[in-house]
Amino acid sequence: MTTQSSALSSDDRRMTDKETCDYLRIKARQLYTWRLDGVVPYIRVGRSLRQPRNFCARSRPAQANARTSATSLPPSSPAL
Repeated sequence: MTTQSSALSSDDRRMTDKETCDYLRIKARQLYTWRLDGVVPYIRVGRSLRQPRNFCARSRPAQANARTSATSLPPSSPAL
């Protein structure tokens, strides 16, 4: 008979919304929007939603690149 370990490895760990927002340095509203757009995978654990830590680790560099490219855009022309 085999038994499962109750401890999850660091790759299998699920993060709460607050942990995810702190880790990615985003607001809760941004996380909610990403969930609606299908950008962030999540699972429901009881009444709460959890995001996989390995997704968050992969997203952090991409988010930093998106921030840099967004700040390097030229300003839009004024409306006439």
